[in-house]
Amino acid sequence: MKNQAELVDLTLTHEIRSLAIEQGLDLVGVASVDRFAEVPDGFKPDDYLTGARTVVSIACAIADEFCDTWGTYEDEGRSPLPYMYYGLGAAYWELARVSNRIARRIEYKGYRSLPFPPHWSVSHYRSLTTEPTGWPLVRTNNAIGQDFPHLAAAVAAGLGQIGWNGLVLTKDFGARVRFSSIITDAPLAVDPIETGTLCDPERCGMACAKACPAGALSDSLEDSQEVTIAGNTSRVGALDAVRCHYGLDGLVRGSGGRTNAEIPAGPGNADHYRQTFANHDPEDRLINQQPRGTLAGNFCERCLLECPAHTWSREGKEGRR
Repeated sequence: MKNQAELVDLTLTHEIRSLAIEQGLDLVGVASVDRFAEVPDGFKPDDYLTGARTVVSIACAIADEFCDTWGTYEDEGRSPLPYMYYGLGAAYWELARVSNRIARRIEYKGYRSLPFPPHWSVSHYRSLTTEPTGWPLVRTNNAIGQDFPHLAAAVAAGLGQIGWNGLVLTKDFGARVRFSSIITDAPLAVDPIETGTLCDPERCGMACAKACPAGALSDSLEDSQEVTIAGNTSRVGALDAVRCHYGLDGLVRGSGGRTNAEIPAGPGNADHYRQTFANHDPEDRLINQQPRGTLAGNFCERCLLECPAHTWSREGKEGRR
C-alpha cells in the first residue's frame, strides 16, 4: 500500500497553481482537511464534500490606489467608489471566475470539487441563522462565519494569519486581499503554515481600531479573543457587529456615506440601526441597493484601509514584490 506522500498528485497541484496565477490571481495555497479541526462541526470541508482531502485557497489582491484614494464625499480628490467596486465587486467576480475554472480542471482529472462563492451576501445562506458557538464572526466580508470559512481556509493553506482587525493579513499584501476556496477530494500537495508575525498592534498603534468611525473594534487586549486555525493562534479585537454595520452602510461620518447618524453610547442597538438605515441618505441608498459584494461593496472598511501591514514586507524594496 502506498503511503500518503506517494499518493499526492503533484502534477495536478502544479496545474492548479499555474492556472490561478495565469488567470490573474495573486496567491494560491493548499490545506489538508485535518487543518480545519478548530472550525465548528457543520462548516468543515468534509461536512459538504464527503471524502474531502484538501482545500485550495486563492486570493486576489486589491490595488493600493483603490485603497489609498478612498475618502468621503467631503474630501476633495477622494472617493470610496473605486474601492467599493474594484476592491470588492470586481475582486469577487475574479475569484468566482477562477474558482470555477479550477473546480472544472479538478473534475476533468477525475476528482470531485466544490467551490464556495466569495461574495459576502450569498455565502451566508446557512450562517445567517446558525452562529457557530464559540467561533468569532470576525467580519461580514470573507467572514470566518460564512457557510464555508474562506478566512480559515486561507490561514490553513499558509497564505496568512488573522490580524487584530479580524481579517487575514498576508506577507505581500497585508489585509488588502480577498479570498475564495475550492474543496476537493484530490490528494494535492499542501503548503506550510505561515509562522511569521504579520500583525503587530504595538507597531501600528492599533491603527485598525482607531480608524473605525463607528467605534466597533476594540483597542483593548482585555477585550479581545484568541482565534486558533491549524494550530496558528492570533488575538483578535472584539467586534460590535451592529456598530460595524453603521460604517459598512455609510451611516456615520467618516464611513464614506452622507447620513452622519449619531450612534447611541454602549453596545450597538439593532433597532436604532434599522431605523437609521431605513431613513438614510437617498444618494447612498442607490449604492446600497446594488447587489452587495457583486456590483458594489461596503462604504467603510477602514480597518482594512488603514492597516499598514502591506508596507512592512516592502521596506527597502521597489514596487510591490
